[in-house]
Amino acid sequence: MRKRGQHLKTAIVNLKVVLPNFLFGLRILCLLLLIKIGVEQTPIGKQMEATAYSYLMSSLGFDRTIPIVILDISQLAMKSMDRGDGQIRYTPRDKLKAIIQALANQGPTAIGVDVDFSPLTDDFVRPNEDPGFFDFCMQLKNPDQTTIPVFLGVFRQREFPMSYWLGADEYQQLAATIAIVGEPSEVVKRMPRWYEIPGSAQHGRTMCASLAAQLPDATVETYQSRTKHERGAWWSWAINSNPGRERDFLVDYSALPALISNRLRTIEPAVISDQGWRVRDNIVLIGDATCMGINDTGTEAEDAFLTPGFAAPVPGVYLHACGAYTLANRPLYELTWLGRLCLDVLLSVIILGIVTAVHLHYTARGEARRVNLHALEVLFTWLIACAMLIIGVAFVKFTRLMWDDFLIVIPLLLFHPSLSRIIRRVRRAIVPFWELITFAPEEEVEDVAAEEDKREEGS
Repeated sequence: MRKRGQHLKTAIVNLKVVLPNFLFGLRILCLLLLIKIGVEQTPIGKQMEATAYSYLMSSLGFDRTIPIVILDISQLAMKSMDRGDGQIRYTPRDKLKAIIQALANQGPTAIGVDVDFSPLTDDFVRPNEDPGFFDFCMQLKNPDQTTIPVFLGVFRQREFPMSYWLGADEYQQLAATIAIVGEPSEVVKRMPRWYEIPGSAQHGRTMCASLAAQLPDATVETYQSRTKHERGAWWSWAINSNPGRERDFLVDYSALPALISNRLRTIEPAVISDQGWRVRDNIVLIGDATCMGINDTGTEAEDAFLTPGFAAPVPGVYLHACGAYTLANRPLYELTWLGRLCLDVLLSVIILGIVTAVHLHYTARGEARRVNLHALEVLFTWLIACAMLIIGVAFVKFTRLMWDDFLIVIPLLLFHPSLSRIIRRVRRAIVPFWELITFAPEEEVEDVAAEEDKREEGS
């Protein structure tokens, strides 16, 4: 019994020796977390997160059989007309009608048109053509006489109730907003699953969600029910495992290169008929897919946006396609704010815990002077950082859990040992001030300074 008491007393003494270093490391961790939160709000921090998102996106891979086809109508010349207050440019309805009919003859699952058909302030863009064109789209059928869902883009009237989106309530079922939320200078990582109409309890339909809902094997409704059971999961505080209930969702851009290279670039109905095998049983998204660095025209689309992994802006039609692809069967998950914080703390505590355990081991053997704490901390920090890069990519690939701030975490993690050493040296230089803010006895401060001097000499 006396022997056990002696062992316990020795263990407590040894713990008192190593505990100050562990607590000091936790103080540095708190400081680094504050720095990280500040960096995340800066343009540099946002760019680092976008770079990390692109890096993780490249590891996801994509299904070779993408059920979405882009019909590039950039060759279709816009027309203009005088509306009294200036020239209005519009897409010719007769040409679009011929293109849509040619597509319908090939039996697509659904058709989306990335063109703004919403009325002007007082009337339809083409009062003599738009109502007839809308009726044609509502009655569109495939060769089996099955109605083909058609969704027409809305942008100008998106702030009004959906009954106004296409100028009349009977055309509401065709309307889908093509608005993409975000600043033009920012990389678009998220897209709206529905559009919040100001002052209305009604949610506006988005193009990507409307198209995703038409896929037979993964509709938006089954997407909701598939993740519904996860709402009460024990990990929900750390992982947003139900992106279907959120307005905005992370977009999977892994299929973007394939969508670009496999786009159907024509405005001729005969060519569409010849390429019918590419359209059949797939979603077709019609739009101007012109983009700098993607085609040979050397022009840039008016609705181009920055996306992860692409230096040149990408036309909005591709973003809608990637959004539909994500909502259909490729949901991405993300850490909550609390989940990110806990992960950042966990990584640092693992390093501090290993260093403290080694220090405690040698202290118990009476060889604490032989331990170079700074070198140990540097070694294990680099090991953890390398593991984050290697294991993290595989983790994202298999779980689809995006952790896009790791490029901020890793540099700060590597800076932890150096910052600890710098603060120790500064603290020894201003011992009286440190004594004041820590309320430590003067003799204890002197002992700590002397001990740190010996460690510095050993390292």
